[in-house]
Amino acid sequence: MDEKVEEGEAATDQVTVQRVSGEPTVISSIVGEVLGCTVLGFLGLSIGFAATSWNRDGVVWTGNILPICLGWTIAIGLAIYISAPLSGAHLNPAFTLAFAASGRFPWRQVPRYIAAELVGWILGAALAVGLFGGSLHLAAQRAGLKYGAPGSEKIASALTTYVPNPGFGTNASSYSEFPLWRGFLGEIVGTAVLILVVLALSESKVMTAPAAWFFPLLVGGTIGLLILVEAPISQASFNPARDIGPRIVAWLIGFGKVAIPGPRSGVAWAATTIGPIIGALIGVVFHDQVVRRTLDGVQEPVPKVHHPGSAARAPIVLDEAPRAGDSLPTAAEANGSGRVATDDVVAEQVMDRR
Repeated sequence: MDEKVEEGEAATDQVTVQRVSGEPTVISSIVGEVLGCTVLGFLGLSIGFAATSWNRDGVVWTGNILPICLGWTIAIGLAIYISAPLSGAHLNPAFTLAFAASGRFPWRQVPRYIAAELVGWILGAALAVGLFGGSLHLAAQRAGLKYGAPGSEKIASALTTYVPNPGFGTNASSYSEFPLWRGFLGEIVGTAVLILVVLALSESKVMTAPAAWFFPLLVGGTIGLLILVEAPISQASFNPARDIGPRIVAWLIGFGKVAIPGPRSGVAWAATTIGPIIGALIGVVFHDQVVRRTLDGVQEPVPKVHHPGSAARAPIVLDEAPRAGDSLPTAAEANGSGRVATDDVVAEQVMDRR
């Protein structure tokens, strides 16, 4: 441990001990991803159910885009809070693949994470349907639509995503205003921006870096802002599991070909599933080749994080630091668990100037 003491200055050897969170286990990674995606899917999709089902003459319920953005912001923050300590809060196959492709995350764990994410989104969508499915069916009846019939994308969009947003129409004129290439490009750019924000918050030593508790809300706020931009074009998927999981549920409850493969022979489906993967890969490559290389010239190199939610996994700091000459506690002692742990213990010498 390096000690930096300027000449002529006295110092008290006070040591702050931090327990750095270890890597998720097989069980914790599965539980974290399934639970986080279930909570996110249920809360986020329920907002869409409310907007689709309960807006009628004399009643407006989350009919404005702003409360929808705010709801998704909070839902994403809560999902990260829940899953970050367990699995690192991937919650998105595009992020899992991008972190693996950039060497941050082992490829052998990718299938497990993606499978857990899909299961979580299916469960979240199923919970939303179980609670609000009756109201959604009545909304279809009021609109003169039958599940699976042409135009029923307006109802199915409460679950999955379409290009364009069916609220702007499901005919040739809407397809002309919002062509497929715009939906594809919007998903690529939006996901690239999102992963750049996550990496900037996690791998930069800046005075404005957020506290661990605030990181999930910043990520959620970023997605809320992106929804304002991208929702008319592609419903702001940014996540293949967010599209595929609920789409499977939509197919199961009767939307048929409107869900799978979807309008225009399924070509639009690629924009909201493959687009986010391409965007995440572009974002992580840009960060590593441009942002990190530039930062290395102005600050000490920062290790690459292993998980998107690493910044939300704050180390535990001892309230009573040992004095000079005392032995450093083990990881188990620092954690207070009494168990032997493999987590690293990082000791930082704190110098009090007189």
